[in-house]
Amino acid sequence: IMILFVSGNVPSSDAFLQLLETCFPEQEVAAVAEISEALLLFQQFHPKIHLVVCQFELPTGSAYSLISELKKINPIPEILFFSEFENVNHAVESIRRGAFDFVNPPFQSPAVVQSLHHALEVVDICNTYDAQFGLRSDPFLHTKKLALSKKMRDHKRTQNSALSSAVIESVFKQKPGKKASKKGKT
Repeated sequence: IMILFVSGNVPSSDAFLQLLETCFPEQEVAAVAEISEALLLFQQFHPKIHLVVCQFELPTGSAYSLISELKKINPIPEILFFSEFENVNHAVESIRRGAFDFVNPPFQSPAVVQSLHHALEVVDICNTYDAQFGLRSDPFLHTKKLALSKKMRDHKRTQNSALSSAVIESVFKQKPGKKASKKGKT
């Protein structure tokens, strides 16, 4: 499993990269500074890359175009943006376009580490169920991953355990825009 780290050289990049190497020592971290380098690495190693951590303000192009290009190659890995500046509009738009999360400093905070762990967990589940549900070709994969993520967070909050395979399968089987049916309702 590999984490792809994309960032121009800003002071917070070093802190974030150090956080990745400290909190995820078992993960290989590949760091690049430009979108073109990120695309080349992703094309070469996309089956291994489970998480892309990307600076939102890239000097060589649009972070949104990077999401689009990466998702064309492989839609399963999660993308987490970071920025030195808080901007709710950028965060909302990033998630709408396919990012998993958008975080701001301080990067050593438990919330950021939890978001990273959570993103990797969602990717592991998607990779496990890809063959069964054809997730790589599912046009609603991002919506389903968001639903899965919400179920995971709610479940851990209330039961402090992993989701059952039945709950995971219900998310992947659900048609987008429809609520899961409840037994006994007419």
